[in-house]
Amino acid sequence: MAEKKSSEREVPVEEPMTETRALTDNVKEKTLTSTTPEETEATGTVLTGTAALWKCLAKAVNLEEGWMKSTKAMQVGSAGCLIQVTTQQKNPDGSYSLAEAVCFAERVNLVEEGGVAKLL
Repeated sequence: MAEKKSSEREVPVEEPMTETRALTDNVKEKTLTSTTPEETEATGTVLTGTAALWKCLAKAVNLEEGWMKSTKAMQVGSAGCLIQVTTQQKNPDGSYSLAEAVCFAERVNLVEEGGVAKLL
């Protein structure tokens, strides 16, 4: 029997019926407003290790538009600070996209004054 060329292969007329579910089915809406470990734990998140190593420098949230931007810092001995910037946005399909960047700032100190963290 002669082998059929790829252009002569039979193609099914109908795709088989399969049940699909979106990845966001049965998932609660994300909490974008937490800035402390205590607020994060209140949402049902389980924290491991020292959660307070990173200090929130700034955070902006728009729940109506579904986006969040934050800047956090962590002191690394006397050498400087790690700085992390996060952007999260809700996509039209209800899922979220996330972008993060981390850099090291030499000879910078993280201090808290009046409950507000800042870099010096």
